[in-house]
Amino acid sequence: MLPALILARRTRITPRRLAALALLALWLIASGAQAFPGAWTASAPRMTVASSQLDQASRPLTPPSASVEGVIERVVWRYHAAPGARLQGRLCHGQRCLRLKAAHGSTEHFAGLDAAGPFVFRFRLLDGESPLVVEGMSVIVNHR
Repeated sequence: MLPALILARRTRITPRRLAALALLALWLIASGAQAFPGAWTASAPRMTVASSQLDQASRPLTPPSASVEGVIERVVWRYHAAPGARLQGRLCHGQRCLRLKAAHGSTEHFAGLDAAGPFVFRFRLLDGESPLVVEGMSVIVNHR
């Protein structure tokens, strides 16, 4: 059996998610992410989104060490919800938010802001939707 499939079974990561993570890593390398002076990554625990009236916010995503300085150049985000789930998502840094049109992507919307973050995912259900779980929330912040 392929080593990636063995890893996927042991860690409960589906082969589809593992392939998506591998593609993200390759994209970062190919896009020159190594040329940035610094990058940090953080993730938030899963949460249940149960309201269409109020945003529900993730735990703040901050750098693993307090020594991050500089300004943001690019942010890569990812989250996972059930297939066909209808929810409105935003990624926020302070008062600046970006409406998320997909469960993963990258943006320069936060360029020039403090690289130390924090970032917060905010979700709300669309009208008529049942509560759902959002998991795998993560960001990669490239900064200079």
